[in-house]
Amino acid sequence: MDQVAPLFPLGKRIEVRKDMLKSTSKPEAIAGMIDGDQATRWGSGKPQEPNMQIEIVLDQPKRLSALVLD
Repeated sequence: MDQVAPLFPLGKRIEVRKDMLKSTSKPEAIAGMIDGDQATRWGSGKPQEPNMQIEIVLDQPKRLSALVLD
């Protein structure tokens, strides 16, 4: 797959750990989202519905210029 250049230069990367993630659906499987293994993933296990969310809890407020989902 071709890489797409970001519109703006990317700043310092924030490493996301399992303990920083919260989910309203299947929270026990959230580690599959960030484990680096393309054979695993996180999924809600059901159709999307209102108020479903994933939250990344940072230790302090941060100004973000971009969010890259890979």
